[in-house]
Amino acid sequence: MSDLTLSEKIHIFIATGFYSGYSKYASGTIGTLAAIPFALLLNIYFSLVFNFIFILLLSLYSFFICWDVERIFKTHDPKQIVIDEWLGFFVAVYGQPVNFKIYFWAFVIFRFFDIFKPFPVNHFDKNVGNGIGVVLDDIVAGLYTYIIIVLVF
Repeated sequence: MSDLTLSEKIHIFIATGFYSGYSKYASGTIGTLAAIPFALLLNIYFSLVFNFIFILLLSLYSFFICWDVERIFKTHDPKQIVIDEWLGFFVAVYGQPVNFKIYFWAFVIFRFFDIFKPFPVNHFDKNVGNGIGVVLDDIVAGLYTYIIIVLVF
């Protein structure tokens, strides 16, 4: 991996959630935990419009970098990629009050949907390639979580 370009190294750094995806165990869960402080910052310091645009732009960028990291690692959806978990969690808590109970349940519910992948989460995971499916399944899991959080809290 020492022969990587600077842009490839940056893509790996971002796609792995600042290397949180390199956890030996439960990299998706660890990656989601690493996303929480950033989700808090987004919801505390930035407007809903900014957050929406940020999530949209990061999603589009993530389609590309996940495809690139898949190419570098020579495998589909390597476990080290956790930017998709970050995006899913950002969607799950979009515009929610900064509240321990909400963030705790958003984490638990999001991990449930991300692990068990009910339809259409599983469709994106299995049938959409080029980095897009890697990201979209978690965004849909985040949307499911968001709906439950809004309805329950």
